[in-house]
Amino acid sequence: MNSTSGAEGGGKVTATSAGIWAEDGLEISARAARFLESKGVDASGFRSRKFYDGMCDENQLTITMNMGIKGMLLFRKPEAVIYTLSEYSLMGADISKMEGMEEKAYAETMEELDEMVKRAYKRATRNVTF
Repeated sequence: MNSTSGAEGGGKVTATSAGIWAEDGLEISARAARFLESKGVDASGFRSRKFYDGMCDENQLTITMNMGIKGMLLFRKPEAVIYTLSEYSLMGADISKMEGMEEKAYAETMEELDEMVKRAYKRATRNVTF
């Protein structure tokens, strides 16, 4: 997934999404699509993309969902700037697999993720040194 928007300082921020175990071209889950729709986001065009090592070189910042993935990427690219989402947003805890979660826990986790992403975006757009 790619997304570009204006940053607070007037610049542009481009965000991409990829997964270590993703398969290229798959649609997002129906539950995730419903959550995004509730936030006014049309996810019908979103497709999965497999992470490749060059992504750490192409981006100034890499954010992972949990410490395990962060460690795996730092092993491959020790010079990369990598944080977990909870570290970079300064809130919450690492996010594990959400498949199989009960609906209430899933909804709560998605709300927490939404807030973490908003905080991370705000931090990244303030031209802060990583």
